Amino acid sequence: MNIKKVEIEDENWLRDYIIEHPNFLEEGVKILRQELHTDSGRMDILAVDSDGAAIVVELKVKVDEGQLDQALCYYDWLRTNLFILASVYNDIDPKSTPRIILVAPRFSERLKRIAKYIDAPINLVEYRAIKISNDIVLIPEIIEIPPPPEPPIPPTRKGHLKYIEDEEIRKLCDECMKTLEKVGVK
Repeated sequence: MNIKKVEIEDENWLRDYIIEHPNFLEEGVKILRQELHTDSGRMDILAVDSDGAAIVVELKVKVDEGQLDQALCYYDWLRTNLFILASVYNDIDPKSTPRIILVAPRFSERLKRIAKYIDAPINLVEYRAIKISNDIVLIPEIIEIPPPPEPPIPPTRKGHLKYIEDEEIRKLCDECMKTLEKVGVK
């Protein structure tokens, strides 16, 4: 048996593979349409999850900084037309929040950094392509999107004192700050 890692170069092949293997995206996903015309171009795949949430699936065969932006344009169109789509595709529950799934062999750090600030449910799925004899199999890996960091709390004047290593100078600075506060300097 011959096994080797391969690169996928044809986005149509990737799309067809996912249509044939929808659970590659996640368990219970159903493909509704491919190459759906929108006001922003053609959405690669329109799918629905097991809870009835519509999913924009955007595929790439290379790292693409514009992938998230492109998916967000389709997502905007989807949200605007959700009730119409739900009347055409009975599996879509218009009360469920739509989602985005991006699929690529890799995502740039920049895309991952930006994704955590997007107020829409997003899944990032990286894949590895393996050729076993004459068949190609894709192995998905869900990439965790961390929450955005909390804004730092600016230190108080007293908080800055802890950075002064010399004890005598720290006490002198503390006395100076107290004196300044007494005369109204904040």
